[in-house]
Amino acid sequence: MSISRHSQSTCLPFSLLLFYLTATATLSFQMNQNLLTLSHGPLVWENTLPPVFKGLRLPGGTLASATGSFGSVCIQEFQADNYSIRFNVFDILQRFIARTSAKESGFHSRIILKGRVDHEMQHLGKWSLRQNQFTVLQAAGPEVSSFYDKNIHISFDAFFSMKLVSELFPLFPSINKQLSQNPVLIAASKWADAETLELVHSFLHCKYEKNFRRHFFESRIRDLLFKYLVQSAHRQPDEKEPREKEMEAIYKAEEIISSNIAAHTPIPELSKKVLLNEFRLKQLFKTVFGMGPYEYLIRKRLEKAKELLENGLSVKEVAAQVGYRPSDFTTAFRQRFGFVPSSVKKRDS
Repeated sequence: MSISRHSQSTCLPFSLLLFYLTATATLSFQMNQNLLTLSHGPLVWENTLPPVFKGLRLPGGTLASATGSFGSVCIQEFQADNYSIRFNVFDILQRFIARTSAKESGFHSRIILKGRVDHEMQHLGKWSLRQNQFTVLQAAGPEVSSFYDKNIHISFDAFFSMKLVSELFPLFPSINKQLSQNPVLIAASKWADAETLELVHSFLHCKYEKNFRRHFFESRIRDLLFKYLVQSAHRQPDEKEPREKEMEAIYKAEEIISSNIAAHTPIPELSKKVLLNEFRLKQLFKTVFGMGPYEYLIRKRLEKAKELLENGLSVKEVAAQVGYRPSDFTTAFRQRFGFVPSSVKKRDS
């Protein structure tokens, strides 16, 4: 996508100061964010979910949402002394441009969980993030422009204070050397591995309350920072850059797998359905999703199974719904979670 360097645009994580839609107006709301909208008039923020919202809730997060002819924007944020996390769900019906300005100095990160977002920042240039790619940048009060096309875009932002980051500097001297410049793009458009994706999702699926949740988040935020820095410092092996059609094929393959997890589509059949040769399919699928297609199917099955068990379904019912015989299901479930499915307690409504 071509982005004009002079276009009025959007921004990225933390402390959104300006949103550009289509008419001019300034707005402040409970998340300490000032927003300037263009052409659609001022955004009207509510502390409730959008009417058709189907996404996850960030446990303990502050909620703000706005709807209009552009679609809907839902932002959930959890703030602590040395970090903050934000879960963004943008259901966009018209091209949407936003500029985000951060007040804090530290490391700012974003990972795309669904969709694609193009970004631009003065002195750092342009970069795009696809599903399961992340960016880490270091700056004092960065202003980043983000460009959203018609689609559902889901992202997870994390801010790490310099105090938190400095604890890990001895382990990453190559990154520490870069910080003499400001701003610095530590990582642009890096593919997240399976462990990193699981860490991100652990925030969204946290079952703990209040103080337990805060301790859980503090532990996981350090793990997430460590994973980002490890992958940023590690030079990914050179391989053929995927073409746009190849990426479309990979996302189509994931959609086929996820749409019917009780079924198993063999690689040769999946390859024919998405019009991509088997070797390239397996190679790119692992790059994008951190694991092969079959491993991805098993992971999806077991995550869904755990959810169904927590909703009160029997082990036999769950096994049938996710494509297992009961005996095989118990074995696979124990290998994944470390306990048998019959020990899962129904979640209180």
